[in-house]
Amino acid sequence: MINNWRWIDWCVPEEYVGRYCWTLWLGIIFIPVFLFGLQYTAFGLLVNFLLFDLFFYNFVKGKMILKEQQEQEKRLKKWRQENNDSDSME
Repeated sequence: MINNWRWIDWCVPEEYVGRYCWTLWLGIIFIPVFLFGLQYTAFGLLVNFLLFDLFFYNFVKGKMILKEQQEQEKRLKKWRQENNDSDSME
């Protein structure tokens, strides 16, 4: 499932929507405007949004790959316990 992901046509998974919105607001509006007094042009907003989205995509993709690997390890461990197999070759 994850191998078919492309950044250009991805959508934020439901479990990350809150984090995406909060981080987007914090990173593009609150920190630059209220802490540093910067004001973006339309092009600056677009570039920062695209960069933010790309970074968030890579973050979520990494989390999903890690989650998938952990689930695979759990299944393998359960299978080994059910079949009395071990990691060593005896």
